[in-house]
Amino acid sequence: MTQEEKVAQDAWLFQLIGKNKLKVKATQYVSGYKITNEYYKAEDIKDLFDSEREKVIEQMKIYWANHKQLSTEFLVNGAVVGCSKGEKLSRIEGKDHGVYTDNIGGQALLNEDDRSIYKEGFGSIFGTCEYETGKNKKCKAEIFSKWYRTNQSTQIGEGKASLTMSSYMNCPLHRKALIQPVTSGQEFTFSGSLFKYPKFVVESGEEVIYSNVGYWNSYNFYKRKIDITVIRKLAIRNMSFLNTTIDQTNSKGYYERKWLEYLAKYMLLCNSKEKLRDIINKFYDKPSFGIASAVAKNNLLDNYNLLFQSSSSWLQSVLNNQRNETFLRAVGLWLEEEDVFARVIENYFLLAIMKMLPNYRARKEEDAIVYINVVDSFDEGIKKYYGNGIDIHYYMIDAVTSIRPAHTYISKAKINLDTSNMERIWDYFAKNRKDSFVELLVINLGATYALSQVAPEATVAVLGTLISLPVALAASVAWTVASSYGAAWIEEKASEEFEKKRYEQSRKDLGDLFSKLKVYTIFANNDENADSFTYQVFPSSETEVLINNFMNNISRIYIRRNKRSQEKRYLIDILELKKISDKPLKLKIDCLIAALTLDTMTNGRIFGVEDGESIVSTGMELLDMLGELIYKEKTYLVEVQTINGEIDIKNTSFLSGTNKYVDISKLFTMILE
Repeated sequence: MTQEEKVAQDAWLFQLIGKNKLKVKATQYVSGYKITNEYYKAEDIKDLFDSEREKVIEQMKIYWANHKQLSTEFLVNGAVVGCSKGEKLSRIEGKDHGVYTDNIGGQALLNEDDRSIYKEGFGSIFGTCEYETGKNKKCKAEIFSKWYRTNQSTQIGEGKASLTMSSYMNCPLHRKALIQPVTSGQEFTFSGSLFKYPKFVVESGEEVIYSNVGYWNSYNFYKRKIDITVIRKLAIRNMSFLNTTIDQTNSKGYYERKWLEYLAKYMLLCNSKEKLRDIINKFYDKPSFGIASAVAKNNLLDNYNLLFQSSSSWLQSVLNNQRNETFLRAVGLWLEEEDVFARVIENYFLLAIMKMLPNYRARKEEDAIVYINVVDSFDEGIKKYYGNGIDIHYYMIDAVTSIRPAHTYISKAKINLDTSNMERIWDYFAKNRKDSFVELLVINLGATYALSQVAPEATVAVLGTLISLPVALAASVAWTVASSYGAAWIEEKASEEFEKKRYEQSRKDLGDLFSKLKVYTIFANNDENADSFTYQVFPSSETEVLINNFMNNISRIYIRRNKRSQEKRYLIDILELKKISDKPLKLKIDCLIAALTLDTMTNGRIFGVEDGESIVSTGMELLDMLGELIYKEKTYLVEVQTINGEIDIKNTSFLSGTNKYVDISKLFTMILE
């Protein structure tokens, strides 16, 4: 079949307005001779004039007024299907009937004869079957005889009815088991959104075509009116059939992926919890998670994963350019509002938390997320520590497989955080599991510090998997208590690097360090579950300068046992932070938290002297004592390497008057001279 013989959606639309193909002249030079040929160019929807677009829309309104039953989405080759009694999903392997939804020819419409469903190797089509008994409970269906609820009005091929999202088949072995579409495999059918898909914003006045990426790249999506129908089509588009490695504008799925990027930008800036809920629900609307395995569910959320990757990328751009108004305006992320960076962080964290939720659609007709509300500051129980934060209400399956309502709470993102709420949550959990909670938290903190000592590629890879973030976007690693991916490996490394011991974390030092670094901090947990507690730290516009100052200072501050001793122990070596000097900012933050807030400072580590009465302290306590460092009634020298030589730290501005304690804040804000 030639391209001329193919029937495409565009061609059908052009027939509605009586528009013919364009005759185009092409000139080329062959051996110095000018040759002009004429040929017919296939029309493209985006090339229509505004008057022609309006004419098509009017004709479509008339058509669909008389064909309401056809307005559901048609199935195309590769449409995802599931069995009501199976645990796995599969795809329809259809034939090419020469009828397509696009001019590229990659969206072949299916008809009632397309009953072949993909089976991987020697496995079963739909995995474990609820109706099967005995040892082999695998689905045994292979040949399906008939589609029901087909669309007789639109025929594909030689007099064959088309398939839609309403079509279904019966299992040949168990008649009550239904094989139903989960996604159509295509992005749109004949609808009023034809000329705007995948553009989800509703413009006032003159509209700009979705394909004008130069315009949309710098567009400010904040507070724009959106078309939730278009967003749903973006959410259910079967991206696995698009070539994501090709970035040309004529490649399949290019604009879908582009508008998922724009949607991520919209969601990061969005100040409406209701809109965020509605959008996220569209991504979780594809499968009935009651019949989908965890793997199948994850595969069906590929589009959400793409959305999240884009949000991670945009977040990184925002954090890296917090002071760069020109850049943020150029990419449409500049808002002249107070705490806009906090809102971007909160919305990103919400998207990250959604990836980890054990949510379940309790009823097929209901949304996966019941609501996303602001927590009242006067609430009781665990909620009282999340005042003005977020409450996500959803359903989950507990250990006994019963469906029950669940809540996940997310705090506000704050800079210079008063960590009292985090401390109170720790105390709240510690009533029942004091020891294990502290220890489990420390495993993850210790792991980060340990990982800083290994190869950079291993560091990034493992840190990235802790919360299932893309490896390339390892910014803002979450500290997740228990149940961390790769927990066995982490515990092993923590044992190796920390002398087979677990160290407690100083809550006071943690809060003090956050204040010194001027970082945004946000935390969350599920219901009353201590194991789910998570917090993340994000740099402000000042954080990198503060850390660089600190690293500069500790690389020049050293300890000697006395004036006669030639041996110098630099602070950067004592804290084991030398290897992170050239690492990404987020890894530096993570390692500083581990180095300065865990009880890891032994006398042997600081002075190289092992002793039966080894005193243990935190890195923050060590910094505090630098003005008068005493061990067993013996004072040690703390000196600073300067341009002109070396001086006692007592002679610096880091000490005030006769105070023996160093001003730790100055280690971050000033450079020693």
